[in-house]
Amino acid sequence: MGTNFTDIATNDPVTATTVNDRLDELDVALASVVADVAALKILQVVTATYGTQTANTTITPADTGLAVAITPSSVNSKVLVVVFQNVWSSAAALGVDAWLLRDAVVLLKFGHAIGFTQHASAQSDDNMNQAGSVYLDSPASVSALTYKTQFACDSVTQTAYVQQGGGMSTILAAEVKP
Repeated sequence: MGTNFTDIATNDPVTATTVNDRLDELDVALASVVADVAALKILQVVTATYGTQTANTTITPADTGLAVAITPSSVNSKVLVVVFQNVWSSAAALGVDAWLLRDAVVLLKFGHAIGFTQHASAQSDDNMNQAGSVYLDSPASVSALTYKTQFACDSVTQTAYVQQGGGMSTILAAEVKP
């Protein structure tokens, strides 16, 4: 009548009891995450948008122009960074890489081969993408900090673009108290 399922980790049959136990475990884990987030207090939020098209023809990271500055009020504060970066590659068979930095320090590579579709095509809007990331930083600083993005080609045989045709990119930095 029904389909029989097997747990790939244990090779045991999956039953309603097994599923309910896993859901209970998930509920406990989710409740813990919600409690952690609820415990954070947002102290300040700054945002920036940028829409000037910028090109890079190298595999060396270059600034996208998207940046936001924030000055934490305590060395114990954390900074939550949310970024949505508009990217476009000149060929569908090639991609764009993207990084998040605090000042000159690379925090995260949040995109690799963005726009890569494994087939070559003429330039089109099909190669335009939005790469995004959320990062919780612990800068241990009360100095002004600049969070920015950089981008590069994942191959030297193309041109990578950000903010193609005036497409907007956005970055948000929020100081949070744990």
